[in-house]
Amino acid sequence: MRGSKNNIGAETERQLWDAAARLGEFTMRSLMEDTGLSRYTVPKAITIWERQGKLQTLRRENRAFVYRLILDEAAKGQQVEFEGDEPQSIERNLWRAIRTLSRGYTAHDLAIHATTGQVQVTEAQAHKYCRLLVSAGLLAPLRKAVPGHRRATYRLSNDIGPRTPRPRKVQMLFDPNSKRLMHLAESELA
Repeated sequence: MRGSKNNIGAETERQLWDAAARLGEFTMRSLMEDTGLSRYTVPKAITIWERQGKLQTLRRENRAFVYRLILDEAAKGQQVEFEGDEPQSIERNLWRAIRTLSRGYTAHDLAIHATTGQVQVTEAQAHKYCRLLVSAGLLAPLRKAVPGHRRATYRLSNDIGPRTPRPRKVQMLFDPNSKRLMHLAESELA
């Protein structure tokens, strides 16, 4: 899904999750009263949890649904992973900016939108990440760069989700006899 229609932020989602777990059975209203969050935020969280299979609808009382979080015994006491829990990094901030900006954007635009107080993103870093995403088929170039006149413009062509695609170095072995590439396990490299 493109954009952030259902994104409520990891901190807010964690606050709602903790309140829902504490309440046991809850309605939208009881969750709003317990957390003090708005009538727009709480339904978004409930929709997200329903899609993720983390929520069970128990019954309907008056005109309100009564819910309960699905917590198996093994998961109790463990931390639940939320979408926004990924630590800030250059790639994460760039990917977030790419998914947020809907029209064409340049590496310069992305560097500005991806820079935060904790992470500084340069135009060169943004350009390198864009080239990587273009080669992977996730970004499409809208307009080629003309050196000294204009920057390349990109748009997201394949939104694979909120988790950040990252470059990885992989050790491979080429067999010229069979003309095949073979992946090497870490233990084989030592």
